Formats: sequence, C-alpha cells, structure tokens
Amino acid sequence: MRRVLSVFLGLLLLVYPFCFIRAEEGEEQAAGIALQSPMAVLMDTSTGQVLVEKAGDQKAPAASAIKVMTLLLLYDGIEEGRLRMEDTVQVSDNAAKTGGTRAFLDRGASYKAEDLIKAISVCSANDASVAMAEAMYGSTDAFVAQMNARAKELGANNSLFTTCTGLDDENSYTTARDLAIIASALSRHRNASQYTAIYMDQINHAEGRVTELTNPNRLVRFYTGCDGYATGSSNLAKYCGVITAKKGETRLVAVILGANDSNMRFDDARTLLEYGFANYTQRMLAKKGEILRKNVEIPGGTPKYVNLVAKDDIRVVLKRGEENQIKKEIELLPDVQAPVEMGQKLGTLNVYIGDTLIGQSDAIAEAQVKRATLWEAVNTILRYWIMG
Repeated sequence: MRRVLSVFLGLLLLVYPFCFIRAEEGEEQAAGIALQSPMAVLMDTSTGQVLVEKAGDQKAPAASAIKVMTLLLLYDGIEEGRLRMEDTVQVSDNAAKTGGTRAFLDRGASYKAEDLIKAISVCSANDASVAMAEAMYGSTDAFVAQMNARAKELGANNSLFTTCTGLDDENSYTTARDLAIIASALSRHRNASQYTAIYMDQINHAEGRVTELTNPNRLVRFYTGCDGYATGSSNLAKYCGVITAKKGETRLVAVILGANDSNMRFDDARTLLEYGFANYTQRMLAKKGEILRKNVEIPGGTPKYVNLVAKDDIRVVLKRGEENQIKKEIELLPDVQAPVEMGQKLGTLNVYIGDTLIGQSDAIAEAQVKRATLWEAVNTILRYWIMG
C-alpha cells in the first residue's frame, strides 16, 4: 500500500496521467497575498496542486517541522506491521537524554507506541521520536536513512534529513514544497490527524508522574478545520510550520519556513489557508470507469463496437468561476484493430480550461473485442451488401 502511495505522489508532481498541476496557477508567487515569511507553499493534498508558492524550492532548515516525515514513517511502519499501536516500546538511554522539547520519558521504562506517537504529534517530543525510531528501525541512523529514501519515493528531491527530531544540524535541509508533498502523503493515513488535532493532553508514567502535553500549533485551537501537522523553531530555522486544515472534501496544507517570529508563522499560514478555501474549489472532472464515448468502432472485431471509459479519476482544484470554462476532448489512437483487450488504452481524455491542459486520463476499452472469424467477417460484408 505504501509503495502505491509513493508512486502516486511522486508521479503526481511530475504530471501524473490523471492529475495535472497547473503551473501558471501554482506560480502566483503570492500575488495579491501579503506574506511576510520568506518561504511558503499552499498545496491541495489530494491532487498535489500548488495553489500559491513563494520561494517554494529554496533549501532551508525546518527544525521540528520535519516531524511530518517522522510521523509519516511511523504510520507507514504501523500499516506495514513493523509495530502496533498497542505494542510497548522501551526507552533507551539515547532516547531519554535527547534534548529540546521532550515528554520526559523515563530511561528504561516502557510505553505504549500509541502514547509515544501522541507525544510526538501533540508536543513534538524529541525523546519520543528517538524511542519510536529505534523501536521501528533498530537505530536512529537506519530511521533517518529511510526518511531520505521515502522522500525520494515521493518526489521530495530537495531534502536531506539528518535527524528524526529536527534539532539543529547545518547539514540538514528541506523546502516548503517538499514538506507539502510529505504532508500530503501523511494525510492519506486516516489516523494521521487523530493526535495532531489535540491542543492539550498528557502522558502517564509508570510511577504515577504525568507530563502535560501542549500543542505549539495554536491554529488547531483557533482556526476551524485545522488538525495538524507540525511546527518547529530554532536558531538556524527560525519559525516554521506545516499547517493543514480541512473544509468539506478539501484539505489544504500551508508550509511556512524561516518566519521571524511565531506570530508571523501563524498569520501567514492562516492567510494562505483562508485564501485557498475562499478562491479554489475541488472538482471531479471524470470518474474511473465513467463512459467517455459510446460505440467506438473496432475494425475486424466482434463485437464491432466498444465503449471508451476513463482509466482513472481526474480530480483538480479550480479557481472559483472556472467551472464553466472546462472543455473535454478525446484523442483516439490511430490504426486500432481487433483484438482489443478489456482495459487496453485506445486514446486519451484531455481536459482544458481555454488552451491550458489541466487533467488527463487514458481512455480504455470497457470490454474485450475479439478478432472476427472468417465466417463472421464474410457475414458482416454480406449484411452490409444486402442492406446497401
């Protein structure tokens, strides 16, 4: 399943057959939007479409905002059966002494994996991140190597992760676009926002001690629909955030890097989200299996005709008011003859706004068409001859 999602997202951002990224819309460079942060991206998570960007490919540190990748790997691993939420994880000395934001885990104590994921999700706990990385991959080095491999699978090619925590390291970098891609992958795990949406919670320790967990992402409390994912701040990275919100069927993610202070980070994230929800709408332009054209003739075939259907969904994000400008065209492959297999590509459905291609899907045969036998061919010729 994870490989399927990896291929989906990676190809999606390189003009995937059924979702086309409208570059002219994604390169607004924050036109008309007052962004103070030096780097920002607003992305629709289901299509990978960039709605607004400002220096989206500029490499920079992101502090604990890189925990979107940490969480993605953890949820991937749980889905793959590497670890279960109810499993217990023993905290190593290495994990317990990790600096920065912590859940103050007891060295040598055991905690449920679910509680550690909660600590990472709510308060960005570094000790919980290291403990889970070691439990799932044996060491933080192995976990970090997988972080980088996973980024490449997704097409997030301008990132180099050196820790699972985001603690300052001059060799570590990412981009606003890459973090948006990673956050989009994380959003495909149904439970990803279960804990990132929590503002306050706690984790209980064996001897009765309690650590209060407070979410530094204040928009989960003050912005309707916001339910994640990660924030970070450090001397190198300044103030960063990967902020997601969902309204109706549309989920957007706003990535902010290098903000001068926390207010700037959240103000810019809110501005992007409000702009996106106010100005864009998601539309399904074709559904997988939808009939695109009936009774396409197949020379030498029996039956003689077959319906064309869409191989994939075409889902795009449109600027409001553009719906009436949509134009669909089917381009048939030349010289198609029997036999034709069910699902065989016979053409391409292209969807345009004006002259701009915004979506594509293969147009495939709905059913099998066999090669006509000699008797069937003669019978067809006679029938046409008799009927004139």
